[in-house]
Amino acid sequence: MNDILNLNDKRLANYLYDNCSDEIYNAASRYLCSSDYTVSDIYIKHTNLETLPNLDVKGYLAADVYIEGPCSKEEIHKYVYMTFTFDMDNIVDTFKIIYVDDSYDKSKCFCRNDFVPVIRKSKMKYFVDKIYQDYYKDIYSIGYVDATVIATNMGLNIKYGRLSPNSSIFGLICMNDVDVTLYNDDGTILSVEHAHSGDIFIDKDANYFCAGNNNKENFTIMHECIHWYLHRKYFKFLEILKLGNNKEFKCNVDFLSINNDDIKWLEWQASSMASLVLLPEELLLPKYEEVVAGYKALGYEPAFTMSLVVDKLSNYFHVSREVIKIRLNELGKDVVGIYEYVDEGYVKTYSYKHNYLKDKQTFSMNYTDMFNVIKLNPKLYGLLDEGKLVIVDHHIIKNDKKYVSFKNGKFILTNYALNHMDECALVFEYEINGVHENTLYRTYILCNEITNKTNVRISVLVDEVDIKDKLQLINDLCNYEAELLNVMSNNNFGDSLRSILKYKGITQTALSDITGIPRETISRYITNSSDKHKKSYVIAICVALNLPYRVSTDLMNRAGIVLSTAVPTDIMITRLLMYCYSFKFEEFRSLYENVTGEDMISSDNF
Repeated sequence: MNDILNLNDKRLANYLYDNCSDEIYNAASRYLCSSDYTVSDIYIKHTNLETLPNLDVKGYLAADVYIEGPCSKEEIHKYVYMTFTFDMDNIVDTFKIIYVDDSYDKSKCFCRNDFVPVIRKSKMKYFVDKIYQDYYKDIYSIGYVDATVIATNMGLNIKYGRLSPNSSIFGLICMNDVDVTLYNDDGTILSVEHAHSGDIFIDKDANYFCAGNNNKENFTIMHECIHWYLHRKYFKFLEILKLGNNKEFKCNVDFLSINNDDIKWLEWQASSMASLVLLPEELLLPKYEEVVAGYKALGYEPAFTMSLVVDKLSNYFHVSREVIKIRLNELGKDVVGIYEYVDEGYVKTYSYKHNYLKDKQTFSMNYTDMFNVIKLNPKLYGLLDEGKLVIVDHHIIKNDKKYVSFKNGKFILTNYALNHMDECALVFEYEINGVHENTLYRTYILCNEITNKTNVRISVLVDEVDIKDKLQLINDLCNYEAELLNVMSNNNFGDSLRSILKYKGITQTALSDITGIPRETISRYITNSSDKHKKSYVIAICVALNLPYRVSTDLMNRAGIVLSTAVPTDIMITRLLMYCYSFKFEEFRSLYENVTGEDMISSDNF
C-alpha cells in the first residue's frame, strides 16, 4: 500500500476531460455563446479542490475555451473557471457544473488535484472545529476528547490485533472491504480477517514513539479518524484510476522512512490534526497552569515538577507523554528535558531558564551522535582532554562541583545542575533539511533519538568554560584511580584482573555475562594460561569494570596492549576510554564498533 505512485497535477483534469466533456462543453456554451457562436475546443488547464468530508467533491476547473463564430476564420479565446461537484462513488453520473465565472475563491481550496489535502498548521483549526461540530459537540463541557466517541459518530468500527510481524504498523484504516492479516506475537500469521469499509485496526503493541506508550490508544484512534475524514478521496481516486491496491492504509511507526512524499504528507496531517483535536488550546493550557500551580504549591523543584505535570496531563487527556510534550512545545512551553528517550532509556528530567533553548536545540544527545560531534570539534575534545568538561548522562557538563559529583567511579549530575541546565550544559543544535523538518524535530528530538537520520546535521555550541573548583573533582577521580592501582599492585595481567574482580565483587561468570566474552577465555586470562590477549576483549573488560582511563591503560599494558598515538583508530579508542569509561557496557560497545568498524566481541577465542 505504501508504494503508491505519485500523481501528476493534470491527472484529475485529464480524467474529467475524458469522461465528463459533454457537461463541460455545455456549461461553456451556456455561459459564453449566443445562438451564432459555438464552442470549438476546450483545454482544461488545472483544477483546484475544496476539502469536504466523505466522498463529496467540490472544485474549480480552469479552462481555455475557444469559440467559433459564423465565419470559420472568426475564433474567440476565453479563460473561465467552472465550479463543479460530484460524488466519488460515481463521478461520471454525478458530475455537474454549477457555476461559471471569470474568477474563483482560492481561499477555500485546500486540496491538490490528486486529492491530497494541502492544509497548513495555521488552517487546521477550521477542520478541527468542524469535527467537534459534527462528531463531538460537548467537548468543552466534558473537558477532554474521547476518540472512540468520534469514531463511533463517524460510523467507524474499532478492532484490535497485531498488524505486522515486527510491530512496525500501529494502525490501519479500511477504505473499502478488504482482507486484513493479523499476526501472533512471534511474527507468524494468526488469521486473515475479512474487514469492511470503515473498520479501524489498532495494534496496542506497536512501537509508536518508541517508549512511553501509555495512553497511546486514544491518539491512534484519532489518527485513523483523520485519515477517514480527510483522505478517503485520495485512496478512492487511486482506485478509480486502478493504481494498485488502495483498500487499506497501514500507518507505519517510522513513516518518514517511506519513499513516498504523498504518504508522508498524509501521515503528518493525521498526526498533527489528531493532536489538535485531542488537545485543544482552550482545554490544555488552563489544565496545564492548574497542575503546575498545584505542584509548585507543594514546593517541588522545577525539574521534578515538570515530569509530574506531563504524567498528570497524559492521564487526564488520555494521550501519551510524547503527544503532550509536542503539543506543549507548539504552545510555547519549555518541554525539552522532560522524558527525553535516548539510547533506549529516559534521561533524568531537567529544567532551564524559560526560552533559553531555541528551536531545534537540546542539552541531551545519544552517545553515537555525541561522539561524532566531539571528534569533528578540536576545541571540544581539547576541553574534554583537559578535564574542563565531562560527559554525564547524555550531556556534556562543565566540570564544577556545583554541577557534578563523583561517586563509585562515576560522574553524577547534582540536583542544582538538573534545575539549572542553562548554566552548566553545552547546547546541541540540529540543522534539519526537508519538508518534514518540524515532524523530525518533534518526533526525533523532543521524544526520541535521531541517530542515523541522514538529513540531519548536528553541531555543538562550545563556550569558554569556568574551571572554578575543577581540581576538587579531579582529585576525587585521582583518588579513585590510585585506589584501583593499589589493588592491582605490581602484579601481572591475570593477577591484576583477579584482584580488581575481587575488589568490585564481580565473578568471572558475571563478567562474561556483561561482556559476552566466553567464561573459559576470562579464566585463561586470570590464570595466566594464555599469552595472547585480544585487544577488544581487554578493552571490554576495562569498560565492564568501569575502570578510569589511567587504570585501563595500565591494565592493558600488563596484557601487552598499547594504544598508538599515531594510529587514528587507536586515538579514537583512547578518547572513548577517557570520556566514556563509566558508560553502560552496551553503550560503549556501540561507540567502539562505530569507531573501529569491527565487532568488539567476536567468535574468536583468545
